[in-house]
Amino acid sequence: MQKKSNLDVLVKQGFSELLSVVDPSHKKYVNPQSVENFIYHLIDCPKVSSNLNRKLQELGEERMKKRLLDFYLEVRNSKLDKDVSIELYRKHIYYIGSFMGKHYGFSPTGGKIVFFAILIFLTIGVSLDTVLNLFGLIKFPFSTIALLLFFFMRRLHKIRNKKLFGLHY
Repeated sequence: MQKKSNLDVLVKQGFSELLSVVDPSHKKYVNPQSVENFIYHLIDCPKVSSNLNRKLQELGEERMKKRLLDFYLEVRNSKLDKDVSIELYRKHIYYIGSFMGKHYGFSPTGGKIVFFAILIFLTIGVSLDTVLNLFGLIKFPFSTIALLLFFFMRRLHKIRNKKLFGLHY
């Protein structure tokens, strides 16, 4: 079993302390589920990406842990509201999520953006079904159902594997 570094302990303790300090009504502005998923894959259950350089991944993981500590510090030193949380998300969470997407397969469809993603899948499915119906190839909205099923199965897989992040998620 791998020995935990001081940075790992600081990141986990910092997150639990941050959640205890933040007002429950402002907790969503800290993106708790996103940070929890990052901590799970960076500290609790790290895996080396087989198609990328191992040393670069390890260095990147250290940078992301330091970025999480910076995020905690900025959250503590700011008055949390919707605008500040969006700025912090863009500055820290999205940056970490991009790294995690490259190395761990994270997806940015956590939070309220899921409704936008559903709308996109519905639009594509209905458009495809309309075109196929116009040519007389189908009479049942098969494409819409198949695309929505694909979307929800993929999302369920990402939730189970803790590979989602998003604004206010």
